[in-house]
Order: sequence, then structure tokens, then C-alpha cells
Amino acid sequence: YLGKIYVKSGGLTKEILVSIEVVSKESLFDIVLEIPKKYQDVLPGEEISFKVSLTRMVESDKKDVIINYTIKDEEGNLIISGEETKAIETSMSYVKEVKIPEETKYGKYVLYVQVIYEGKVASASKWFNVGTKSKLVGVMFWFVVVVVILIISIAFVILVIYLKNVKEGSKVTKKES
Repeated sequence: YLGKIYVKSGGLTKEILVSIEVVSKESLFDIVLEIPKKYQDVLPGEEISFKVSLTRMVESDKKDVIINYTIKDEEGNLIISGEETKAIETSMSYVKEVKIPEETKYGKYVLYVQVIYEGKVASASKWFNVGTKSKLVGVMFWFVVVVVILIISIAFVILVIYLKNVKEGSKVTKKES
């Protein structure tokens, strides 16, 4: 379940996004879901990469488990979903990449991973941003740095040419005298 908690203090209101996961009482797996910092802010059309680590809570032979991946917006609307089957004995970690559709609107999204085995469910979720200002600010920062370096370089070249002309002009004036 997805929702928002609003915390108000004085004139400031802060929104906290939450996801509540309902899992089986006796889950057979522990899931750790990680989204590297590099992928916590992506643009539409880019890929998000995440690491899934699964650990079996009960020792047993190698078994196949169903792993569902879902990305939803903060209103709970489905953006992407997928399903895989993987064989696991004791533990496993792997990296998965999913392309964010081009038409995805800017906002906050939740990645939800669910493992189903023998009718029991374990899950994990993480929030990330699509089209956030922080990514755009980073691009803008480097653009400004390049423009400033170009302006300084051009100003330096103009100054060198000017000083060279002034020096040559003073030589001509001394010869005439």
C-alpha cells in the first residue's frame, strides 16, 4: 500500500512517502533491495538499476521462486511490471535493470520486489525519482562550468592580442621620435 504522511510544524509542511508491505507471517525469504545513488534520480527513457539480495530463512534443497518487479507512481498507478523465476538454495544476489518508459511523468516512484514461494510472500520496496531537479541541476551545473571556462579563455586570448598590439604600437611610436 502506498501513501503519504504530512508533518506540519509552524508554517512548514513536509511530505513523507510511505509504502506498507503485507507479507506472510512465516516468510521463507529475507529480501534486501538496493538502488545505487546513481540510479535514485533518473530521466524518462533511462534505465534504473537495482540489486536484489535473497536469503532463505529455512535450509532446503535448491528451489524455484517467483520474483515480481513492479514500479508504481506515488498514486499507486502501475508503470512497469515483470516476473522472473530463479532457483535459490541458500542465498543469492543479482543486479536487474529496467528501462523507464519515455512517457513517464516527472515525480516519485516506488520499486516493489516480491518473492513468492509455496504460497508465502516476502517483499521489499524503495522510492526513487524520475526527472528530478537534482539530476537536471547537475547537468545545468556542468553546462555553466563549460560556458564560464569558454568565456575566460576567450577573454584571455583577447587580452593577449590587445597587449601584443599595445606593445607593438609603443615600438612604432618610439621609432618615429
